[in-house]
Amino acid sequence: MVIVGDFNIHVDDTTDTGASKLRELLSTYGLLQHVRSATHRHGHTLDLLITRDDQVVNVLPIDPPLLSDHSFVVAIVGCAPFASQSTSACQIRNWCEVDVDEMAADLLRSDLIVSPPDDLESMIDSCNTMLRALVDNHVPLRTKRSQERRSARWFDRE
Repeated sequence: MVIVGDFNIHVDDTTDTGASKLRELLSTYGLLQHVRSATHRHGHTLDLLITRDDQVVNVLPIDPPLLSDHSFVVAIVGCAPFASQSTSACQIRNWCEVDVDEMAADLLRSDLIVSPPDDLESMIDSCNTMLRALVDNHVPLRTKRSQERRSARWFDRE
């Protein structure tokens, strides 16, 4: 089990009541938050990676924000192979192969930057569409079958 996202809770602030409640909730359910450094340009840890407390997770060094006000969190998460021999498939993106400079250059050439919309709603729609297109272009989805995942042991790489 992996829960990730921008929680907008300052988990690094020991005086933050929201952070205290989250820590208590995670502890109650045997969960652990793994990101230990700032993920926001203002220096707080807002982007979290939560797993069961017995799951092996290696969070890679977090670089300063580049394309937004949040850093990109990359981690290697150890997952046990599925017990069944089903041929189910999942879709993954290989974030390790992204060319950040090329992606940033494409962002700067996009309509969102070159000729931004005039109103907020159009701006948000344009931003979502453009970011999805950038991600799909630079880090396309690949389908992996569970059998391939087990044999390749892609979750054990370090």
